[in-house]
Amino acid sequence: MMFFLVAVVADFFKIVKDGCDDAFTDTPPVRPDVVFIDGQVKLMKADAVDTWPLFFSIQFFKTIEKCFGMGAQTVVLGFDDYEHVPVSKAMTQAKRAKQKVNYEFAQSSCLPAKLPDDWGSAMANRTFKVKVVCKVLEVTKTWFENKLKQDPRYADFTLILDYRGVPSVLRAPGAHPIKSFVEARDWSTPELTIGRGECDIKAFTWMPIAKCLCVVSVDRDYLEEAEASSQPARRQYEFVHIAPISA
Repeated sequence: MMFFLVAVVADFFKIVKDGCDDAFTDTPPVRPDVVFIDGQVKLMKADAVDTWPLFFSIQFFKTIEKCFGMGAQTVVLGFDDYEHVPVSKAMTQAKRAKQKVNYEFAQSSCLPAKLPDDWGSAMANRTFKVKVVCKVLEVTKTWFENKLKQDPRYADFTLILDYRGVPSVLRAPGAHPIKSFVEARDWSTPELTIGRGECDIKAFTWMPIAKCLCVVSVDRDYLEEAEASSQPARRQYEFVHIAPISA
């Protein structure tokens, strides 16, 4: 079982890189068969992404396509399940929210036709963020199902949407080991609910079906950190092979 990351070169990684330069490459160290995308960090966008269609396309569709382009046959798009996040994370989120301008959005509200100008403040509103996640899952499902119908290259591809409860497996009709893996598990057991609230944990749920797992994230909880700002600099991504670092 191999595991590597698509990571941002930030201060923490620069320190690691000084001691293990061989672990960092511009191309995948090996071809992954399963790629896990941390959907939470993909919710944060550049200012130039200023419409919903562009948001869905740039942040999610293109990312999924790139993952299949790496050679993976299975891509998992995961999001935090707030019902099962640790108390410590809830405290961190509350602290971050205090640093943002208050964005009013009620449980009964619909997503606005235009993206909020202050996206960071909007995403600090948990209700708004959850509605965005649900919309992302809805449009991504439709996008992938259309790909299955229209693009022969997608016949052998599988997309898994991992948010709440039982993950949704999207692929061409027919029996498949991944569908069997999902259907055979009781996702309501404490083993699979407690601790699976965050994408950090969810990524490793899929290790049993992977010979080589790649995680796409800029979140420091995997092994890296990235600086947040209202005008983020262009991120420099590298592939990080974990085995040499952990040896």
